[in-house]
Amino acid sequence: KHHLDMLATKLDMNDRLIATGGSIQSPVWAQLIADIFQREIGISDTEESGARGMAILSGVAVGIFESLDQAIKSTTRISRVVNPNVDRKDYFTQRYEKYRLHALELLGI
Repeated sequence: KHHLDMLATKLDMNDRLIATGGSIQSPVWAQLIADIFQREIGISDTEESGARGMAILSGVAVGIFESLDQAIKSTTRISRVVNPNVDRKDYFTQRYEKYRLHALELLGI
C-alpha cells in the first residue's frame, strides 16, 4: 500500500488496479487486496505477465502503440472484477496507519 500511495502522488492513477499471478486467482486474496487498497481490482487472465509487460513496453518504445495506456487497454483482458468492501475501510486504514508509524520509528524518521 505504501508504494502505491507513493506512486499515486506522481502519476495520474485511475480507481482500478489490474492484478495478475497465482495468488490473486484466490477469491479470498483478491477481496483482501481490494479491501486494503479500497480500489476495484481487475483480475487479468494473462499468463506470463512479466513477459507480456516487457512486450507492451517494447511496443510503446518502437511506436506500435501511441501510449502505455493504449497498449495496456489493447492487450490486457480482465477475467473478473472484485470491488472493495467499504465496510472494511476503517479497519484496514487504522491498521495501516499503525504500521506506518512503526515503520517510520524503525527508520528513525
